[in-house]
Amino acid sequence: MQLGAFKQKSETLLKPIDETGNPVTEPDAGYFIKNYEYTFQRMPMPEIADLLKDNFGLTVQLDSTLTQGKVTGTFHAHNSDELLQALIDLFDINVVRQGKSIKLLSSEPNTIQ
Repeated sequence: MQLGAFKQKSETLLKPIDETGNPVTEPDAGYFIKNYEYTFQRMPMPEIADLLKDNFGLTVQLDSTLTQGKVTGTFHAHNSDELLQALIDLFDINVVRQGKSIKLLSSEPNTIQ
């Protein structure tokens, strides 16, 4: 079953700040989850696949183009579908889902940065 293919939307640059509101020039890679908000700092796509497995029991396969991608930003998601939709909205990807198995496929080579 194919969920959808979406084109990359206009680029949005998110600038990280610390607890006091001062800009962070070189944030650490990783992620933070609080109140259904997922905050990623240069999080590699394979680690996001691991997060989907650990938190939602999904087995995620990435094509070779997507394994090179990194994600920075904050996403509000109550469930795996909402988090996947955020990734779809960011990148030009196709999602193929069969039960708990998901394949994320790039529509065009070298579209993830």
